[in-house]
Amino acid sequence: MAARPLKPIKKESVRVQVFRQLRDQVLRRTWPPGSKIPSEHELSRTMGVSRVSIREGIQHLVSLGILETRHGEGTFVRELSGEIYFNSLIPLMALDETDIFHVLEYRRIIEKGSAALAAERATDHDLAEMEAVYDRMVRSQDDVAEFARADLEFHLAVAKATGNSVLVKVNNVLRSVLSVSMENIVSTLGVHDGLHYHRLLIEAVRSRNAPEAERLMEEHVVRTIERLRSEAGPTEEAEVAPARIPQQRASLEERLARHRAFWDREEQPRPLASFRVGDFFFSRHFKAAHGLLEPDTSITPEMLDVAAFLPDYERMFQESEAIGQDGFWTAEPFTGIPWMEAILGCAIRAGRESFTSRPWLSSPAEALEKVRFDPGNPWLKKYLEFTAALVQQSRGRFPVGMPIMRGPTDMIGALLGQQEMVLALMMEDPALMRRLIERVGRAFLSVIEAQCRLVPDFHGGTALGFYHVWAPGPSIWWQDDLSAILSPKVYRDFFLDSARLILAGHPHTAFHLHPASFFIIDELLSLEGLKVIEVNKDIGGPSVTEMLPVLSKIMQTRGLILWGDLTIEDLAVVRRNLPCRGLCLHVVAPTLAEAHERRNYIHNWE
Repeated sequence: MAARPLKPIKKESVRVQVFRQLRDQVLRRTWPPGSKIPSEHELSRTMGVSRVSIREGIQHLVSLGILETRHGEGTFVRELSGEIYFNSLIPLMALDETDIFHVLEYRRIIEKGSAALAAERATDHDLAEMEAVYDRMVRSQDDVAEFARADLEFHLAVAKATGNSVLVKVNNVLRSVLSVSMENIVSTLGVHDGLHYHRLLIEAVRSRNAPEAERLMEEHVVRTIERLRSEAGPTEEAEVAPARIPQQRASLEERLARHRAFWDREEQPRPLASFRVGDFFFSRHFKAAHGLLEPDTSITPEMLDVAAFLPDYERMFQESEAIGQDGFWTAEPFTGIPWMEAILGCAIRAGRESFTSRPWLSSPAEALEKVRFDPGNPWLKKYLEFTAALVQQSRGRFPVGMPIMRGPTDMIGALLGQQEMVLALMMEDPALMRRLIERVGRAFLSVIEAQCRLVPDFHGGTALGFYHVWAPGPSIWWQDDLSAILSPKVYRDFFLDSARLILAGHPHTAFHLHPASFFIIDELLSLEGLKVIEVNKDIGGPSVTEMLPVLSKIMQTRGLILWGDLTIEDLAVVRRNLPCRGLCLHVVAPTLAEAHERRNYIHNWE
């Protein structure tokens, strides 16, 4: 932690200010034990106060055992014993390395019991105070000192929730003891653990789950101790210090700058990279969905318990952060449900691995009669319930965005059936079909607008759900997978207008494209408002090498997101053949270890 210089004294409370500034030079190790402090004359000149005020401050520190005056030599900083840390007259004490671990071990023993007691006794006021302090932590992620203060105040709020005055007094002492050292801890370990565990602790206290609160608090402190030991490494005496080493993770501003550069298609030393861990059966990534995945089971909105899904969202966020990716993990309403089809009236059925829709309309005319955007639709309400819960869970830690949402070709194919859609495009009145296409396009936009009203900005922007790409303004993405069964002419004649409708008013846009629809690439590139095309590396589809001509063509005028199980060999092909200008790689890795391996390859791109 950088030394903090002495500052000119304000005119009020001169004596107290002098004492605090002199004390802090010792506690922050600007003046280490055994060193001689500057003379009264030097300090008086530097701080802009009289020598009398300086002398009073020094004498106060001498009386507390922090300084000692040697006749004829000057004033020196004493070696500080562990006992002095618990002198209530000495707040803001910076602990020696060994003492930090002793205090943390003490917290491990005491605070897990405090957490359990808080879960049993907390009032609504206590929970409100914990939430308020947590919000301060979220807002101060870029300010180490303020985050450290809020972190310690959160633990004090837990102590207060016990209603035990002794626990509150002891926690107050610990808060004073750790306040400077806590800045070192946050600088070393970052903010994610604190936000993660404190969020879970609030929920455990709110639900009166004392065993869970106790477990979380102990795990929180133990993890802090273990990570500090890991960062520091062993010393000669087998004791360790919370040594601060340069973080390899990019800062928040660096990550945001990389995303801006992606949208601006600026040349970069390496691609933007985001990661997803697991297989391609996204429904099964949520334990809450396992009981629903019974073949041919009819699924209704009431069967989705939003709260039961939240622990897996938290797990995924933590896994994503552990990778150290450029992308901002984005929470989206449960990806397994075909939301637009459900909102437009299709029945939803479960399979072994996923959920699908069933057509329910016999003709475009019937569709025009019956398909409307209904704000009271139960599936829309469930979609927005997921959105609101994820915003609450995020508390500014991660953005909330769109899941996989079907575009106009997919929605009409779902409503009528795929074969019936193709026949209708060939045989029905073209004006009737265009009205239906516009109807479903506007319904899609209405759903997204309803969601956006619930979602706050994330660092001044939004995020493309599913791809974890942040944008410095409004953003939207969509897909037209059933374009694969159309001709370029039919797609151009019937669906480009709906694409323009979706693009309007969204400065940051992306289209999801499978290789089976590569033949519409020219039509897509004709859309002036389309900024990015996302291409899937499909299982059983063409290789990255085989897709290179189309990928290169896209990158001549648009940004590219390449998504899929991108192996090291795939990444090598990209590195040799594509520029790092508007290029994002979204890697789906089977395991966390493989995600780290591929991340390291990308980070050593040059």
